[in-house]
Amino acid sequence: MNQLEESIASKSHRYLLAELLCYCVIVDKQRDSNAFKVVQDFCTKFSISIEYTQVFNILNDAPHKPDIETILEKISQLYNQEELLVLKDWVYFVIVQDSNKDELAIINQIFAKFNWNMQELEQKTEDIPSADETIARESIALKSHNTLAELLCYCIVINKQIHSNALKVVRDFCTEYHVDMEKTKAYAILGDVQDKPDIEQLLENTSKSYSYEELLAFRDWVCLVITVDSNLDTDELQLIKRMSNKFGWNFQELKSMLNEYKSSQILKNNQQMEEERDDKVKERFFLKAKKFFTFDDKKSADIQQEIDRMVLNGSKYSEAIKNRAKTTAEDIEVAIENIESTERNLHNIQKEIQAITSKNPDISDNHGDDVNEVMNNYHETTSKLLQFFDEEVPSQIKNLQNLLEKKKKASLFFSIAFIGRTKAGKSTLHSLLTNEGEDFIGVGSQRTTRFNRIYEKDLIRIIDTPGLDAVSSDDGGKKDEEIALSIIDEVDVICYLVTNDNIEENEFKFLQALRKSHKKVIILLNNKNNIMFSLDGKTYPLIERFVSNPLKWYESEDNDNIQGHINRIERWVDKYYDKEFTTIIPVHLQSAKLSRNKDTSNK
Repeated sequence: MNQLEESIASKSHRYLLAELLCYCVIVDKQRDSNAFKVVQDFCTKFSISIEYTQVFNILNDAPHKPDIETILEKISQLYNQEELLVLKDWVYFVIVQDSNKDELAIINQIFAKFNWNMQELEQKTEDIPSADETIARESIALKSHNTLAELLCYCIVINKQIHSNALKVVRDFCTEYHVDMEKTKAYAILGDVQDKPDIEQLLENTSKSYSYEELLAFRDWVCLVITVDSNLDTDELQLIKRMSNKFGWNFQELKSMLNEYKSSQILKNNQQMEEERDDKVKERFFLKAKKFFTFDDKKSADIQQEIDRMVLNGSKYSEAIKNRAKTTAEDIEVAIENIESTERNLHNIQKEIQAITSKNPDISDNHGDDVNEVMNNYHETTSKLLQFFDEEVPSQIKNLQNLLEKKKKASLFFSIAFIGRTKAGKSTLHSLLTNEGEDFIGVGSQRTTRFNRIYEKDLIRIIDTPGLDAVSSDDGGKKDEEIALSIIDEVDVICYLVTNDNIEENEFKFLQALRKSHKKVIILLNNKNNIMFSLDGKTYPLIERFVSNPLKWYESEDNDNIQGHINRIERWVDKYYDKEFTTIIPVHLQSAKLSRNKDTSNK
């Protein structure tokens, strides 16, 4: 029993609800046994003794039965809208038991009293299932749950990103309802591939396969997926509105729920962060104490390394991020005031132009060729100007508002973006830093998405963008580039990955688009020399050779030496970006990855 149901069960006047349900049973002048069983189930669930109610007087149409108007009036005064939504589910269950649609006209009296949507009920009863259809529906319950998991995935990607916490919620849903994500189209949706299911069809199938009560339970999962990133944007609200229209949810009520979930998630995140921060502070203290009493140089160095790794978990870092967030929030308030003032001024200018143009003489009158030409040009110019005010101005203001929202969100974290072409090592780097594994999207799907992947922890936010050349379609590369650029305003540092096996000037042209941002760019030059060599299931000792001289790839002076690559990169950076804002760091991500692998880490 959820919180709303517990609230209903605690009220002494709950017998009124049972009596109203009985009126729903007899409105068609019949007493259907299945419908009455629903009433009995209701009484059992909410601890109502039928013999102490007027239920049987209503069923028997006794002269002293309570008046339905009186019952409706009392219920409307005693129960709030959320509690009445629970009642609505039971009303619906009673009505559909006898598959009789004629009673809808009388039921309208109940729906009108409680401001329920009668059209929603009519839609739900247009195709009341027969016994055979019900059995068939039960037989495909697993498939229907797959559909719910797929809908949740659409909730994740609607804002063109995949948040690790949201994906965890979907996996929790699949665990609870025994859904195998590999057997669904979930990864097709997350990967934005061509054979992904159509969202309208998913909504249609779901609305037909589930009762209103079941959809209310699903609504909680939707709220959790949408707000688990402590954010709620326009695209997400638009999807919620579509789902509300399809499933009969109250959109305004759901918006309130989402804001409550969002606030709750922010509070939960802050509490968890503070708890983890306290634990880290204690751990650093004990490490420093341990180092103080350690006289072995190697052990002391190892302990210091552990302390250095925890630098971003210190109180100074946390305080700096919080101060920045506070300053940003204050700046954004000023910016919003300026935008609103500008919008009002532009609106006044638009009205003045409209007033002036309305007084102009009719262009159809003949004033001579020269005059007519001038007037034509004038009308064409003013028409374009007014069109600009109608279309472009609102769009630009909306873009500015969205940008401010992004900056406000970004101020809560130190954000790093991973950008680069496919197989440059972004997924490996993401895995190494977050311990999520390269199967973040799906098994064997290291490059399966056209969306940004988001990971947040300890006030650090990592954004892994799609490969810039990931899609082979004509506009695929351009779209991926746009997705990567969409997060530039949200990040503090850009980590641009390139590889030593295929460095071309063309991939540095992308940096031109970042020039105005003046962001710090760290170019990771990933050495792709393979240190794993397998044949017939046997691994040959390239790892041992690498470990014996782990910096050979970095110090080598052959034709493929690192310095040669660095020199070329510096020339292209100077051409397309700014060396002042750029740092080049050579890395060997495969060796770092193998060091985490239990089969090879001991080597």
